Amino acid sequence: MYKSLSTVTKYAFRYGTVLIVTLIICNVYFYLRSLYEGTGLYYTMMFNDITVCIKECMGSVYILPMLYELLSIIRRIN
Repeated sequence: MYKSLSTVTKYAFRYGTVLIVTLIICNVYFYLRSLYEGTGLYYTMMFNDITVCIKECMGSVYILPMLYELLSIIRRIN
């Protein structure tokens, strides 16, 4: 199935996955820092903000290209 996807979708998956993995690593870092700091309000806020950013990036990196592929498949069938 991956071979039949358009090149734009393949690049979105490839580079978007790298972005999401980088954000997850940053998120783990800020989570651990918020646990070990006495007044880790900054790290907790960064953890929460990056968690929301990961959710939005997953929507734009995976859901939108797959929606495009679905619509192009439907268009080819009709």
